[in-house]
Amino acid sequence: MDGPSFARLADDAPAGMGRVDPGRQARWGCRATPAPAWAGTLLTSAARTQQEVLPVSIVRIDPGQRFASAVVHGGLVFLAGHVAHNAEASVRDQTAEILASIDRHLAEAGTDKSRLLSVQVWLADIAHFDEMNAAWDAWADRANLPARATVEARLASPAYKVEIAGVAAL
Repeated sequence: MDGPSFARLADDAPAGMGRVDPGRQARWGCRATPAPAWAGTLLTSAARTQQEVLPVSIVRIDPGQRFASAVVHGGLVFLAGHVAHNAEASVRDQTAEILASIDRHLAEAGTDKSRLLSVQVWLADIAHFDEMNAAWDAWADRANLPARATVEARLASPAYKVEIAGVAAL
């Protein structure tokens, strides 16, 4: 392959500019690709380095019959809609159970809630917004809050009171 190797990029790239942890590189299948010949005239060396490390693998976490609970690709973790297993629980308790499940899936992907970028919350009854927020506020990383939308929606089963999905960075 022409162009720099992954090792060169990891060693020579300035901090924050295209550096990739070699452990992550091995785990997620990142590889170095050369910049196009014309790019040298348009990009600085650091910017070129940042563009040369491209994730190429897709990792599915906790796959089920119809979907995976999380999918890792392109430096991002895509979380499927998570629901509680305890249908008899209150909105607050269902939310806390869901957030604990999200923590587990993020940890399995190699990240955590501080790296969440966006979250979508669906409530079966928007009147329970404050109850859901009580669990959210106890869980959320206040220094690294994601973008969030909360809406009322009919969920897949009447037993579900809350569903939460999101996207996080590795």
